[in-house]
Amino acid sequence: MKAIRKPIYKVLIVIKVAQITVFIRAENTYFYTMMEIDLELNAEWDKLMKRLEIQFGEGIEIEGILMLVGVQELGMGYKKFSKDEKLDVLHVATCTLLEPMGYYTYVNTDEDGWPHWEPVTSIPALKPGEQKLLMKRALVAYFKEMEEDELFEEAGE
Repeated sequence: MKAIRKPIYKVLIVIKVAQITVFIRAENTYFYTMMEIDLELNAEWDKLMKRLEIQFGEGIEIEGILMLVGVQELGMGYKKFSKDEKLDVLHVATCTLLEPMGYYTYVNTDEDGWPHWEPVTSIPALKPGEQKLLMKRALVAYFKEMEEDELFEEAGE
């Protein structure tokens, strides 16, 4: 008697819930989901946004946060920047945020006080939503590190 083989179906189900995409691949009992990671990032992002809105007012956008990071990293204090300098400040923020991820390495600071980086590896081609997600992750990590540094300073270490 010949054995009857049943076909194996591979199904990819995509569910979108509250701007979180969940990928479930049904093949026997194998499931893959990014939901937990996204939920954790969203919770940390919301917490960061609340802190920044208390300090700087409601409605702060990601570009404004990048300006804050860039100005902080420059350490020049209050200064009115030209249009070109504002782009440079955003570049400082971007390199600072992506350096821990291995995309840039710090080279030096020039005589005018502007830091310079070299690209280590190219950033993958990302869609706008993916770019925003990458920056959110980097910003959350940056502010967590700043928070840890402040705790060490307060402890006198």
